[in-house]
Amino acid sequence: MGKRNRSRERHRRNDENPNVPLSLDDPDDDTFAAFGAERTASGSRVNRKRSLGYPAIWRAVSLISGDVAKLPLAVYRKTGRNRNLDSSHPAYRLLMRKPNEAMTAFAFKQTIMAHVLTEGNGYAYVQRDGAGRPIELLLLNPDKVSPIRMGGSLWYLYGGRGESPANVDKLPSGDVLHIRGLGFDGVVGYPVLQYARESIGAALAARDYGSRYFQNDARPGGALKHPGKLTPTARQNMRESWERLHTGLRNRHKVAILEEGVDYIPFESNARNAQLLENREFDSREIANIFGVPTHKLGDPSKVAYNSLEQENQSYYDDTLSRWLRGMAEECHDKLLSEEEKNTESHLIDFDYQEIQRAD
Repeated sequence: MGKRNRSRERHRRNDENPNVPLSLDDPDDDTFAAFGAERTASGSRVNRKRSLGYPAIWRAVSLISGDVAKLPLAVYRKTGRNRNLDSSHPAYRLLMRKPNEAMTAFAFKQTIMAHVLTEGNGYAYVQRDGAGRPIELLLLNPDKVSPIRMGGSLWYLYGGRGESPANVDKLPSGDVLHIRGLGFDGVVGYPVLQYARESIGAALAARDYGSRYFQNDARPGGALKHPGKLTPTARQNMRESWERLHTGLRNRHKVAILEEGVDYIPFESNARNAQLLENREFDSREIANIFGVPTHKLGDPSKVAYNSLEQENQSYYDDTLSRWLRGMAEECHDKLLSEEEKNTESHLIDFDYQEIQRAD
């Protein structure tokens, strides 16, 4: 079997090859920690699954990836100053309809953008026919891709960490679509969740604290005072009995019956004193800054910077969407057009921006 066909088979899951995941699952915490994801100062561990469980992060990633995916990405033939859709080009159907047998164009663009927004890099393997024309785009798990330079050229190693060299594919850069975010060397994007883990960890810690607060909302934080001396067993029984009867929202406002001179001393605490609401609003603004999204799109309408939402939405396009659209279009132009088409500038790959204009 040829190298390209073997690469293609490795990127698909079937019952005969269970080592290739159907979905791009998260590594467990220990694996994540082994590659630099230590606990944050707040005590929360930040990984992809926990981060996406935070509503503001889910909304930011879903919003940007969905807005990029909904815009048509097409191949155009240039004639003078005019350009017209070229539906006969082999890359046209891949970008407009079906990049591979399992995905629509929308799903492909949305998923690869979600990889970029969370991991800093999104990859897809370009399967070609014997003439070098693209016939399929296969998403790669960003956790398994390692760009390296060998002999002055850029290559991509694809395989699980720790696997033997025989199980790792070596892919030329011309056969890998690589959508990248901000990076140091222009080759690899920074892993967003790791670089922003302190801010994200603080947001997760505040959410978890709020959940525990409401779990104990019947009587949050207090002490039972007994006039005598209790044995360890009696002390444990009293604590368990109290928590069973007076912990949780369902037990809120139940009447407490204290016997044998027991007195309850509450600790003064409420959501306002704990600044839970203020912290959650601040955390949403922090997440908005990380992803470059206007705060009103993450559910915080109090910080609209312009006189109208129309201006705010235009700012969102200018400052956030346009750079992702440009980066993806240029990468597709570079990897999906032939050298002759690029040298003669006979063709162009770009987005159709009319849908944004209609939205305005």
